[in-house]
Order: sequence, then C-alpha cells, then structure tokens
Amino acid sequence: MTEFHDAIIRLCPAYKRLSETKLKGWNDSKGYVRPELSLGAHTDYAAHYAKVLLPLLTESHPSGGKFLDLGCAPGGLCTALTTTGGTTQSLWKGVGVTLDPKEGGLAMQAPLNSSLVEIRYADVNHRDPFLAACVKKGEERTFDFVNLGIVLDGTVKMRSEKNIPYCQQLTTQLHVALKALASGGSLLIALKLDFPTLPEVIRTFGVFLDVCSAMRMVPTMYTATHGRKQFYFLAQGLRLDTSIVDRLQDVWEEGRRRYVAFATQAKERNMAGGKRQRLDEERREGTSDEEEVKKRTEADTLVAAVMGGALGMDFGNFCDVIRTALIEGHIL
Repeated sequence: MTEFHDAIIRLCPAYKRLSETKLKGWNDSKGYVRPELSLGAHTDYAAHYAKVLLPLLTESHPSGGKFLDLGCAPGGLCTALTTTGGTTQSLWKGVGVTLDPKEGGLAMQAPLNSSLVEIRYADVNHRDPFLAACVKKGEERTFDFVNLGIVLDGTVKMRSEKNIPYCQQLTTQLHVALKALASGGSLLIALKLDFPTLPEVIRTFGVFLDVCSAMRMVPTMYTATHGRKQFYFLAQGLRLDTSIVDRLQDVWEEGRRRYVAFATQAKERNMAGGKRQRLDEERREGTSDEEEVKKRTEADTLVAAVMGGALGMDFGNFCDVIRTALIEGHIL
C-alpha cells in the first residue's frame, strides 16, 4: 500500500509537505483537535459549486444541458445549476435523487423550480429499484452531467442492517451513470484523499486517463475550513462503457479486501503489543523482492501519468489547502 504514497512523495512536493505536517501533528503530544462539522445550508453549497465547479462545466458544456444529481439534498448543486450557470444564465435542467426524509434522508431546503428540476426519492442500498428511479424509460444516455454524490455517511450506516462497503455504494452509482450519461458527458465522483484509500484513488484516475478529455479535482466546501480530505473528481468529455465500470468496480473491491486485511493486521499488532515488529516481518516475508519492485514500478508509472497536466496541479493545490487548514486550525 505504501508504494503509491512513496511515488507521490517523490513527484508531488505539496503532498510531501502535507505528509510531513500530518506526521508532526501525530507526534505532537498535544495533537490536533477536530472541529465540529455541521451541514451547511443549500445556499452555502450552491455558492461553493458556483465558484469551483460551474466554471469547469461551462468550459465543456457552454450551452448547459441535462443533469442527474445523485444525493441531491439539501439542494445546493441543483440550485447552482439552475440559477447561475457560471457566468451566464443557466440552460441546465434535470433530475435530483435523494433518500426520502420519511426514511431518514436529508430534507430538500432549496425552493427549486419544478419546471427545471424533478426530485425523485430512492434508496441506493436497493440497487434495482434505485436504477429504475434514477433513469426512467426513454432517459437512457440523455444526461450531459451526472453527479455521483451519495457518500457513506452516518445516515446510510444507521439505516443499514450491516455496514455497506463504499465499493458497493459507488458501484451502484456507476451503473446509474453507465445507463444515464450521454457520450462526451461529464461525471463527478465524491472521493477521499486518505492514506488507506490512496491506491484506489490513483487507480481510479488511471482508469479514466484514456477515456475522457480532461480530469480535474474539485475541493468540497469543507476542505479549507475544516481540512476535510473529501474531494470531487470531475471527468469531462467521457466515453463511459461497461468495461470502464467493471474496472472501477474491481479497483474498489480489491481495495475493500485489502483494507479488511490491513485492519485485521492492525488489530493483531495491537493485541501482540511488543511483538509488533515480528508480526510486520512475518507479513513482509510473504512478498518477494521481485514482487515489491514490480508493485513500485507500476505505482511510479501510474502516478507519473495521472499527475501530468491540470489534475496534477489540482492535486498539489488540494494538498496545500489541507495543510494550511491543519496548521491554522490545528485539525487532525
């Protein structure tokens, strides 16, 4: 898992600075204090999207288009798309999908124009009904922009009989995108720049390398204010097909298995106490030097490919914003 971290350290100075700052905070006896995070109003989200996302969408869709917003409550993105449209009056109209508040979902706050936005209620944990609700007959491949904005939050966990793996939730949304997105459309995915998920994030970038015209990283509203590591990945001019969705599903399913194994090992180390070093050595014995070299070479090649161009600059800027938040707000 460290091969991607090490590769980015070598190729992205901002990520190296962020890693050093985080390490210093962890080693500090005082540590950091995570501030309480409360959901903003739909107007706050709308203003943020208008600033950081709509200018990018305007580049690829100057005449607007049709959108599908998954996880649309409280209505910020729908509001931004249908009231501003970047620097000109919006020509966007579309569909927002959210969990019914009667079932524990967030309520829609935005007073949306029903002639521009249709709100539908569906549960991402029930795949087939969710697909049917998101993309109705005759709507296949008609959406110019699809937002996969449903995240594994407290609402989903509380309502679930068991913990829903992120890969399962993401895969369901990807199948919606496959069914909905027009050729050459734009796709937005909510991801997280965290050490455990770093391999999956970089591999996700890699999957999109040859199937879209541009890739960008867009910060969330809480990146600068709370140092949160979530971000939006925007793929523009996308040619999405079944093979791409299958590859992404494999990436995140492999990550889930690796994370489960990692968590099990961490638990064993904690139980072993002073035997931690011996356990680590036993883990390493299962991987040959040749395999290690191959993994690091593959990571170096992929990181170098995805860090080129605008995405690499966005990645560095994102790391610097988080680092500033850590320093100024003493956030962990």
